[in-house]
Amino acid sequence: MRTLAGRRTIRILSAIGAAIIVSTVLSAPVSGAPNDYVRMSDGTSIAINVAMPNDYEPGRRYPTVFEMSGYDGGSSDGTTPGGVLGEGSRGLTKMFEDDYVTVHASVRGSGCSAGEFDLFSWRSALDGREVTEWIARQDWSNGDVGIYGHSYGGITGFMVAATKPTPLRNCNRTY
Repeated sequence: MRTLAGRRTIRILSAIGAAIIVSTVLSAPVSGAPNDYVRMSDGTSIAINVAMPNDYEPGRRYPTVFEMSGYDGGSSDGTTPGGVLGEGSRGLTKMFEDDYVTVHASVRGSGCSAGEFDLFSWRSALDGREVTEWIARQDWSNGDVGIYGHSYGGITGFMVAATKPTPLRNCNRTY
């Protein structure tokens, strides 16, 4: 049977251990952080990660491949197991890095995006439309955007396409 002092010591040591773990995690560098946010018409910020093609030249305009995901999206660092080519959504960048800008977005309420997550919501489709239109306005964009996705990102991609964003192009490229 433990004494009251023994139980108190265990609680104190447990609290100190938890504090050390939390401070270590919070001070670690974030390698999978988004590199931008796009503000939606309702004020919600959607986290995105933009990757330029290998031969990127400032001033040149590129087509874009876009994926909106409820998994890693704008927060992926390319080391997530599973997903396209076993690298989370960063496999998308590797597939297209020679020819396209790739944009990864986190569905609202997932990853680093603000807002409330709502599985396959129409609002997510509208967010995707707004991100697509944002892409077309960027200095590096030639205005042509294709949507790519598998699993959640694929279904979300169909939903975004249903909103008929002007920059969306019909691509028949197979990988």
